[in-house]
Amino acid sequence: MLVSLSLSKFGLNRKDAEEAKQVAARHGGDEASFAVTKRLLAGNAAYDLIRKYDSGLGAYNRKHTLPWDDAGTRLLPTLKYDEYMTYMRGARAERDNLVRSFLSGYDAFVQADRTALGTAFNPDDYPDRFLVRDKFEMKLDVAPVPDGKDFRVTVSKEDLIELQQNVAARISNAEEIARRDLMARLAEPLQKMASSLGDPDKKLTLNVTVPLVENLREILDLLPKLNVLDDPRIEKFRLSAQKSIAHYEPETLKNSQVVRTVVASKAQEIVDAMADFMGAPVVPAEAA
Repeated sequence: MLVSLSLSKFGLNRKDAEEAKQVAARHGGDEASFAVTKRLLAGNAAYDLIRKYDSGLGAYNRKHTLPWDDAGTRLLPTLKYDEYMTYMRGARAERDNLVRSFLSGYDAFVQADRTALGTAFNPDDYPDRFLVRDKFEMKLDVAPVPDGKDFRVTVSKEDLIELQQNVAARISNAEEIARRDLMARLAEPLQKMASSLGDPDKKLTLNVTVPLVENLREILDLLPKLNVLDDPRIEKFRLSAQKSIAHYEPETLKNSQVVRTVVASKAQEIVDAMADFMGAPVVPAEAA
């Protein structure tokens, strides 16, 4: 399935044209060259909770889906569908609770801004809280992956063939992006292991080795559900890391230089093999 998650909030930045004029006059400059932006409700804890929640929700969405297009649509593997939708339903309820908490104190927050902004306070910057509520939206659109053979439109045979070819090319491109994304997700913790464990002079603590092991194990568990292409090469690299590296415990990596050297070498070997297969260093598809 294809999913598109959109999160919106009540914006807190406001342009202040009058202040910009005064700044320009004070410097003897052109008004068009100056802009003054006010930050409403600066440091508001209730608003910050929503912002942080949205950041975490976006991270969850990216973690459990694969890139599909440049517009933010993501590919949701069938094996992840029930888990993903259950999580999103719960997230919608939690987010609504955070928004209600913010709105319950909104009028008091506005009054506090009278002091915080002083003479720059403008009541017109603050809509009624019922209007503000509409600014907080969570939209999740779900649609099937397009089928190049399924067109319910009346077009010429030549146009139909072109449409089918365009869809097929788009799907092929999306599959390649998904493959690179999965490779990058596996390569990242392996590369960190190779870098952190490969330095014989570096003193390691559990604060270092625990995240190294946990991050690798997490992606090794996640990959089978995200490998929608059933790509045997991705599975080969995953199994290689699973069998040769993932069984080592953080305590062992902390205490044994010999084991660290072995693990670092094997991690780098897998990363290099992945790069050889992809024909280039493995980087996230969205960063390429």
